[in-house]
Amino acid sequence: MGNMGKIDDLSMLANVIKAARSELMDRDSEDVPKKLSRAAAATGKRIPPPHQRAILAHIEADEGFRDAVREVFVESDIDDPLGLEYLTDPAAALSKVELAVATGHTEQLQAALEAEKAETAKVRDKLAVSRERYESAKSEASKKLSERTEADKRARSGLGKAARDAQERAEAATRAAQAFQRDLGARDTEIEALEGKIARLNEKLAKRGSSPSQRPEGQRSSVLGDPTEIARDLDGLERRLRTYREAHVGEEVQRAELPPLAVPKGVSPSDAAVIDAMIEQRPDRVIIDGYNVSGLIAPDRFATREARDDVVHRAAKLVRETGATVVVVFDAHQSTEGTSTLISAEGVEVVFEGDTIADDTIAAMVHADSDRCIVITNDREIHNRVRRSGCVSIFSTAFVSWTEHLNRS
Repeated sequence: MGNMGKIDDLSMLANVIKAARSELMDRDSEDVPKKLSRAAAATGKRIPPPHQRAILAHIEADEGFRDAVREVFVESDIDDPLGLEYLTDPAAALSKVELAVATGHTEQLQAALEAEKAETAKVRDKLAVSRERYESAKSEASKKLSERTEADKRARSGLGKAARDAQERAEAATRAAQAFQRDLGARDTEIEALEGKIARLNEKLAKRGSSPSQRPEGQRSSVLGDPTEIARDLDGLERRLRTYREAHVGEEVQRAELPPLAVPKGVSPSDAAVIDAMIEQRPDRVIIDGYNVSGLIAPDRFATREARDDVVHRAAKLVRETGATVVVVFDAHQSTEGTSTLISAEGVEVVFEGDTIADDTIAAMVHADSDRCIVITNDREIHNRVRRSGCVSIFSTAFVSWTEHLNRS
């Protein structure tokens, strides 16, 4: 194999091998050395390394072949000083070839090292980004955990406060019920005392042996004055005791705890939805401006009986939905003297105001009691006049739309 057997990288002499192949291809097959016949017959740009080593060994061993190859090399005008030096004196050029091979390996190793450094730098950058993301995710998770812990604390605190408030309300309701019960007992005691007085007076009258009808009128009034007053006191006590009946205690306490009436945010007081929102708040009283509503239903015949009946019929829907006291007020179109009130078959209270206008009557009703009430009218002046705590005014258009929707349903 010659001296080239020690060199594993033959790329440094690729031009020499190329010129030798060109020389072999120009010769007749019988002029090609037998040991190079396979190398000469090889096709393709590259031939196997054993054939390359055979060509280089023949160049080193056969000076004539070497000179021929050098002529081809020079004629091809190949810029390869190392290859030309090898074709001139292979033995002398061998060390330079080995150096060139070593240099090439070093450069390859250097390039590979730089590539590895670059890849390592990329991996380090990715690792730094991953660490940063990890720290960010860890910080965010810690923050969320802290927020959740704080929210749980607030929730537990809120539940505790709600429980305490509920307990306080229950205790207040219990105290109120006990107070009502004591007051009721006191009233019963007063009634028993008054009944005892009446019984004793009747006994005195019976002992005197004469009936009140047989006595002179002046004498009868002086004797019976006390029982009459006592009877009147009994009537007054009965009226006052109506509010202390046990059947209403729970309802009164429950209504006292209801929040004030209010139009919810996002709901227009002129939209039908406001009626449903107010029904859910359980009002005590609903006052309707009768002719204002009938003017929307039947503008050309708003003062007729048919129009008034339509308003009352629609108001009855509120009676069924709320259980509240529903009042419809009409002014002097119906009555020209005094004020008359009637209750319809559907439970609606109908007021005909003959002394003044419906606006004044509605305002007076609102300010005369403390009920949680609703006023239905399109009259903005009435809206301004009925403003007070516990009263909400909404527009007739909402009421009409609501009742028409129920009719369609």
